Amino acid sequence: MSENKNIDGIKKLSKEEVKKARKVLLDYIGEDEKKKPEEPKNKKKNRNMDGIMGNFNFSKNTRKADREKISEKQLISERDELKKELGIKKEKEEDTKDKVSDDALMKIAERETRKKALKQKREEQRIKELKERQAEEEKEKEEKELAKKEKEEKKKLALEAKKEKEEKEKREKELEAKTEENLKLKKHLEKVRKEEEERKKRKKEEERLAKKKKKEEEKKEKKKHRKKKRKQEIHKAYKKTLNFLKEMGHKKKKIIILFLLFFVSSVLVYLVFVLVLVKASPDNKFSRLVADYIPVPVLVSSAGVIEYYDYVDKQKEISAGFDISSQAEINKVFAFDFVLNSLIKKYAINPSEDDLRKKIETAMLYDLDVNNVGIKRIGKIKELIDDGENFVQVSNKYGDKVEKVDFSNEEEAVEAFGSKLSGLRIEEVSDIVVHDDGYYIFKRYKKNDLFSLSYVYIKSLSLDEYLNEEAQQLKIWSLVD
Repeated sequence: MSENKNIDGIKKLSKEEVKKARKVLLDYIGEDEKKKPEEPKNKKKNRNMDGIMGNFNFSKNTRKADREKISEKQLISERDELKKELGIKKEKEEDTKDKVSDDALMKIAERETRKKALKQKREEQRIKELKERQAEEEKEKEEKELAKKEKEEKKKLALEAKKEKEEKEKREKELEAKTEENLKLKKHLEKVRKEEEERKKRKKEEERLAKKKKKEEEKKEKKKHRKKKRKQEIHKAYKKTLNFLKEMGHKKKKIIILFLLFFVSSVLVYLVFVLVLVKASPDNKFSRLVADYIPVPVLVSSAGVIEYYDYVDKQKEISAGFDISSQAEINKVFAFDFVLNSLIKKYAINPSEDDLRKKIETAMLYDLDVNNVGIKRIGKIKELIDDGENFVQVSNKYGDKVEKVDFSNEEEAVEAFGSKLSGLRIEEVSDIVVHDDGYYIFKRYKKNDLFSLSYVYIKSLSLDEYLNEEAQQLKIWSLVD
């Protein structure tokens, strides 16, 4: 049968295409193709002749066939025509049969192809969904593992943070304990140092007082010795006089009278000299020379005595420097001198020094006789603060002034108020700081990067205030009023 023939407009499938379509159908219904039993190769086919089946033997050995070639050719020709006619009929029947069979097979094949394509598409979709589901599961699993890992990591970090916090708190407690211990040690050392300084100061003061006392005792001893010597001389003179009187006997009364006359005349001469100096006010070399040997006190007080020409020189100095005319004002100036000289002697300061006033004021800051009130007040404030009282409340209650001051650094503060501010920590209270104008206690507080301090201040008694106060209380006896 010829391939790819069209019958009534329908394409006829080739045997190969039919075979493929049949195989698709058999695969779909799950059956195997049944093969026809093979015929032996040497089996001779039955020949049809005019519709009659027969077995014709055309052997090479048959001589009859050789002799009758023409009749044989004719037989073959007729036979071929018969076969051709039979073949055309059979082909038509097969074409009709194949036409129906091929259409059905084509439809089945197309349907099966579509089903197979659909099945394949569904399978692909299922595989795709499966892969997506597996991917989602993998992703979910990874997310869970990641979440678990993050949770474990957070837990680990939390444990580490907790451990670190505990260690930090432990270190802080140890540091705080150590700081407190160091603070106590520092306070103890500061207390010891302060006690040592006070001891040295007391020792120095005691040595000074002892030296002063020794000088006074030596002076008294010398005076006593001179007095004793004078007494001895007087006693010796008295004995000589008695001996002389005994010898003279009858001249005793006359000598006594002469002695009394000499004494009275001497007193009268002294009084006349004093009156002349006070009333006439002579100022020459002779009168000054006499005054050097015959002292004439014109101002007498518990703080000392001023002789006449010292008074005159000082009065001239006062008149030249101040507009003072009344004797009361002049006496007041002399009262200042009395008090000032007593301080110079008390503090053993050389009066010729340039910074005399500064040295006197510095010594006054530590003198309990002069600044007793201020020293006791600042000491009381320090004692209350050390006992745990509030710095601000105590300062406002007992201090003369409570203020704040800022320094750029510690060195600047130390330069302004001294070494007791060195190393002062935040919230720490300093010792008593003695400054030019009084007494301070400082407390450091935090303010940016500055060295910030709040302080309580007690004013000290100044030299002028002390001189005025003591001069008003000083009583002076004057010969020139």
